[in-house]
Amino acid sequence: MSVSTNMSPTKIYVTAEVNGEPVRCLLDSGCERSVISAGLAPKPKPTPSQYTLFAVNKASLDVLGDTVVPFVIDGHAFEADVSVCDKVEDFLLGSNWLEQQGAQWDFAKGTVTLGTNVLSRAVPNSGCVVFGRIRIEYE
Repeated sequence: MSVSTNMSPTKIYVTAEVNGEPVRCLLDSGCERSVISAGLAPKPKPTPSQYTLFAVNKASLDVLGDTVVPFVIDGHAFEADVSVCDKVEDFLLGSNWLEQQGAQWDFAKGTVTLGTNVLSRAVPNSGCVVFGRIRIEYE
C-alpha cells in the first residue's frame, strides 16, 4: 500500500474502519507499540497487559490491557496487536505493526509501502492529542 501526503513525513493519518465505524488512524514510526483508545477497542475485555507504556514526557499511559483489533483501510483487511489505553483518543499503529507489515517508509517523499496494497487517502491532523513517541517497559 502506498500513501502519499503533503503532511509531515514521519506521521501519516489514514482513515481506518474499526467495528464498522470510520476512525482516524495514525501511522507513527516513533511509537514502539500500537495503541487504541478504550472507546474504539473491540468489546471483549482485553487481556492483562505485559507492557507499561510511557509518553515521550515520561507520563504513564495506564494500559487497560492488550487485544487484537481487526480493521480495514481502503478495503484492505488488517489486524494489529495493540494496548488499550484511555489516555489515547485515536488508533495509533506503531513501529511494531509497521515492522510486521514489512513497511517501507520513504521519509523524503512521505510515502509508506505495505506489501502490494495501495492506500488512496491520508487525512490531516484535526487537532487530536498525540503523545508522539511511546516507550515500552516490559513487566
